[in-house]
Amino acid sequence: MDICKNCGSELNGAEVCQKCGTKVAEEVNDSVSDMERRNIKGFIKMIVAIVIIAACYFFFFGGRGYETTAKQYVNAIRKGDASKIVSLLPKKYSDYVVKYKFDGDKGDYIDNRQELLDNLKDTLSDNDIEITDIKFKIDDRYVADKDDLKSIRKLRKLGTTKKAMSLDIELTAKVDDEEKYASFDLILVKLGRSWYVYDSYSPDGFAGLEAFKSFCNQTETATEIPGE
Repeated sequence: MDICKNCGSELNGAEVCQKCGTKVAEEVNDSVSDMERRNIKGFIKMIVAIVIIAACYFFFFGGRGYETTAKQYVNAIRKGDASKIVSLLPKKYSDYVVKYKFDGDKGDYIDNRQELLDNLKDTLSDNDIEITDIKFKIDDRYVADKDDLKSIRKLRKLGTTKKAMSLDIELTAKVDDEEKYASFDLILVKLGRSWYVYDSYSPDGFAGLEAFKSFCNQTETATEIPGE
């Protein structure tokens, strides 16, 4: 039985209460509007909560760790991906190199890195070396002291670098069904919440190239990474 929500009188199917004049349709619409408003408020609260949780997660756990940076760098050399290597460098440093050594042309800078990687590929090919598998481990780690940081900031013009470390990267590659190894030092710096590669020791090369090339010259094989 339908009754008027305003005065309690029976409606008998009428759209307007005969006693108080309240429109039934308006009551329904008002009820729907209240429900929609509650749903919208609930949705907004949910979105705000998600944003806050995501922000907290990034603040406490965000950024790129030094092991991830090292792994991406080694894989970039193996795959011959110069763009990836450049992306792992501190932007302030790479911008400086582009401006003063490549006349502001970032494409030339990447092409320069790509040429080095292509030369590595040619060297391996000329020596009939096909690396079918490669893995690496961080054999040792040295955290930079205050004097080291001061030198790094001066040489690389990074300014805000508060942490740096040197990693001893041990490579194991499967060459002609035999395992061979090589190693190189990789310097990383921390800017903000992420670690970046300190880059090359000169504009004409970068860390790790010679280690990969050394697979062409070694006759000694190893069944495991030294020290493992």
